[in-house]
Amino acid sequence: MLAKALHVPTPHDDESFLGATLSLRIGARLADAVRASVLVEALARAANWPESSAFHVSLAVEELCTAIIENPRPDAVHDGEILLEVRAEEGAVTVEVMHEGPPFNALVDEAPMELIAPVEEGMGLRLGVRLVVSMMDDWDYLREARRNRVMVVKRTDRD
Repeated sequence: MLAKALHVPTPHDDESFLGATLSLRIGARLADAVRASVLVEALARAANWPESSAFHVSLAVEELCTAIIENPRPDAVHDGEILLEVRAEEGAVTVEVMHEGPPFNALVDEAPMELIAPVEEGMGLRLGVRLVVSMMDDWDYLREARRNRVMVVKRTDRD
């Protein structure tokens, strides 16, 4: 169940992607997080985003989804789906990652220290999200009813 909704306009010129939204409903599985990241990269190439912006947004999608999927909290069971929206706007790309479950802000909620393996072991849990936050121009978290919503913005006119 990778994508249930995908709306991307056919480009006639560089302006055709302004206001475009890529909407995905993925399973809470790591393989789906990677596939969603690849779809975002394809959108970025088609829309002629700067290469570094495309990389940052693609990484943000994968890392935020991974943080949700691998959330170590025992009460973190959610409905098994993650909703993604990627919007191309004038000079910026906005990514929203939403899921139902107990409150969990993937941008700041820390895993218990005993669950964070050393970087040398290749298991630097949460380091990916910290990297995402450092590369994004803005970010926010909202709790709406039972839904967690993380939003990040990458300026594409600064690269």
